[in-house]
Amino acid sequence: MNENDFWRKYRKLFLSYHLNQVNEWESVDELREIITKINERQLIRHEVKFGAITNNDDIFVIQVHNRSDYLKILIDSLGDVRGIEKALLIFSHDLFEPKINEIIRNITFCKVMQIFFPFSKQLYPDSFPGDECIVEQGNTTRSVNCTESQYTNSAVKIRDAKYQQIKHHWFWKLNYVFEGLRVTRNFTGYLTFLEDDYFLLADSIYVLKALKSNCGNCDMLSLGKRLRNFSTIYTSILLSTVPDDVSTISINRHFFLKFKNYSKQFCAYNDYNHDWSMKYIFLNRMNSIPVSLTAQASRVYHIGDCGFHYQEEDCFESFRSVQEIVNTCGSFFFPESFSVTRCEDCEINFGGPYGGWNDARDHSLCLSFTNYGSHNFTLPA
Repeated sequence: MNENDFWRKYRKLFLSYHLNQVNEWESVDELREIITKINERQLIRHEVKFGAITNNDDIFVIQVHNRSDYLKILIDSLGDVRGIEKALLIFSHDLFEPKINEIIRNITFCKVMQIFFPFSKQLYPDSFPGDECIVEQGNTTRSVNCTESQYTNSAVKIRDAKYQQIKHHWFWKLNYVFEGLRVTRNFTGYLTFLEDDYFLLADSIYVLKALKSNCGNCDMLSLGKRLRNFSTIYTSILLSTVPDDVSTISINRHFFLKFKNYSKQFCAYNDYNHDWSMKYIFLNRMNSIPVSLTAQASRVYHIGDCGFHYQEEDCFESFRSVQEIVNTCGSFFFPESFSVTRCEDCEINFGGPYGGWNDARDHSLCLSFTNYGSHNFTLPA
């Protein structure tokens, strides 16, 4: 499809940003082109209504896969957060899915942007960095197209890219948001990173601002994660090193640039988990261990009982536990003051490496994301 035909077919998409209206595409190449143009356009919905972002406002960057039920719960919780109308939500996807796009298009309470990871399994279904078949011949190996039926014997090994995709997506998103997006390129405030199976309490932004005011020089801020006795610690803030959960941290550009100096070590660390890889860098590679401030009574909760690593019988048990906090502890939200406790020898939960990340091509692709124009990157052979 030439350029004129492409714009004729998808003109309405890029004028209205109704991504849910794109239900079919003629080829993977065409879908790649759609995603490239969306990432280049960087449209912010509702910006006229709510105003441009300022350095005092909040930006939430949310990594999304295909769990629409959890995503709806997250969005509903965000809609109840006081002050959300001044925030910007950036949804970063590894799947172009009309149903997911429709859910996000229906957000009307704040500014919204969508970006798409350009090296997903969906865009590379049977070649690197997606799944591929590896043929073993003696002491050598070579990759082939997984659709080639002659390679269906026991000598073929399939690289399961779902393990690598999450870490690639996270690191691409981190670099693209800080250095590739026009709206954040000069932003000096904190960006809060989340995933699609979390829940935020109504005073999350209020607590984030309290964390900032209590530790203006902190490398990381954390709204917490764990279920605890909320009513007894709702004003408690912990000053420590690395927070227990680094999947929901808030960081600013200053710390991003410090972390970026260790990109080679992050990309080479043999662990497909981006959070464990981050902790490895924080604790073992950085010249000085980061300083963080964490809300002891968590304002953000992981509710994904069914997901990538596990599948519980009841996928919403954790969500119901969080609902109980909302229903019984609402009077403790928005405390007038906070008490900061310094923890000199806090135990840090760290394990690994867990493997799944020893392919040199993954290392090269990951490292390429430090150049925010890497959607033009030539894939490793």
